[in-house]
Amino acid sequence: MMKQFLVIISVVCLSHSPIWGIVIDQASATALNQVVLYEDSTFIHHSEYTYKEGEMFRIIGESRFEHPDADQKQKFKWYKVETPDQQIGWIYGDGLAVYVQQQDLNSILRPYHRKKVSLGSGFERAITWVASIQGRDNFHEQDYMNPLYNEYYLVVTNTRGRSVMMKCAGESARGETAIRKVDIGDITGDGNAEFIVQHETRNVGSHIIERNLEIYSMKAGTLALVFEENLALAYENGIPSPSLYKHVEIEKQGIRISYVDYLNCDNYGLGQHTDPISPQKERCLEYVTSYFTWDKRTKTFQNLYGNTRLAPKGGPWSSQITLRNKPSTNGAVVGYVNTGETVSIIKHYEEYVLEFGKKKIRNWFRVADDKGRLGYVNAEKIGFIEIEHADILNSYYLQPPLSKSEWKSPSTQFLHMNTH
Repeated sequence: MMKQFLVIISVVCLSHSPIWGIVIDQASATALNQVVLYEDSTFIHHSEYTYKEGEMFRIIGESRFEHPDADQKQKFKWYKVETPDQQIGWIYGDGLAVYVQQQDLNSILRPYHRKKVSLGSGFERAITWVASIQGRDNFHEQDYMNPLYNEYYLVVTNTRGRSVMMKCAGESARGETAIRKVDIGDITGDGNAEFIVQHETRNVGSHIIERNLEIYSMKAGTLALVFEENLALAYENGIPSPSLYKHVEIEKQGIRISYVDYLNCDNYGLGQHTDPISPQKERCLEYVTSYFTWDKRTKTFQNLYGNTRLAPKGGPWSSQITLRNKPSTNGAVVGYVNTGETVSIIKHYEEYVLEFGKKKIRNWFRVADDKGRLGYVNAEKIGFIEIEHADILNSYYLQPPLSKSEWKSPSTQFLHMNTH
């Protein structure tokens, strides 16, 4: 039997008074899945005691060091616990989410630590709190070389001591997921609140910062994922789109999503002639919108009309811009676009040029004017209008980065909520 190391954690936390009769403090933990209670901190002795996901435990000690799991792939501590039926024993740490101290939380999660909520479905009187599992990936014999593995959960516990939870952040050898924003609001219109969560994920080897929107609602005593959308937009694999992320508007019983899609011109669906010049340098543009509404019968968000795709609109920055027959300053002039006129932006085309001995990107748009003429204009001369991504796209084309992987979002907000 391995040598035991025990660090005692006080069960009494004087600074944390009960909320609605629920005691959540630094000795609290909850089961992430079905867990087994062992008589010591090893897997050697079989146990008949199992506990369901969401059961609450009181931690009364922990092993000093992390120990390998049954597959030897990860390492976690063992926790000595008191169970809901007053048993005393040990639970391996990959199955327990343990209370996180207030000072160890980031500013986004802190307002939801020990907060009253009413979610319905048996959780009319509940509190939220933050818990985590902490360990390491077991790649090397020396622990200091092993990357950290952690997961953070937003937990909801009701007055009967039952917990449900959602993963909101984590870190492993594959990358890092951080919480970007958490909101609570009644989106479904049933009088109970939902959780609206944004995650940001940085995967090793990718230049795209993934962003996901998730909405959770209480259904039959379970915190169910009722809506999910990947918000990140790609120009090509691993390279972010100039528009970066989808724009989302959330209101009661409705979600509207819009974005400018950069797609291979072979897949362009708007019926315009595009004259592909170089597949590596061009993309066709579509302004995409979709609307989801809450269906009370199925308790899901349903896409009402599918995706609507239109050519984004633009207008000249200056009094008159030149329309050319090819994306080049040497192209023949085929017309002009004047102030107050609008064009449909069909295609993005880019080239590397030298200006005053410096390498830079020059972008062109293939456009159709209101007379039906097709041609190319210098993208610095045209501004996007009538779309939510206008500001960020105009910033991009006025000062395009040499590499799209260097493009970072200005202070643009991509999620807007109106649930009142």
